[in-house]
Amino acid sequence: VLLSRQAVARTPDVTFEVERLVTEGDTVVVIGEWTYTGLTGKVRQPSVSVVDVRDGQIWRDLEYVGLAI
Repeated sequence: VLLSRQAVARTPDVTFEVERLVTEGDTVVVIGEWTYTGLTGKVRQPSVSVVDVRDGQIWRDLEYVGLAI
């Protein structure tokens, strides 16, 4: 979520809305949607990130975009 906020700060036309946040043990799943203006108008891009945390730091962060939710 922090990286998403940083991306939005650099590109004001881009927004990220968290729809759901699920945690289990050291794994966090973030389901949301990127919105921005593309060449043909407004674009909505679903996103699912799977984040593994070790010792309080991100160990792995996988993002899947364009998935049907």
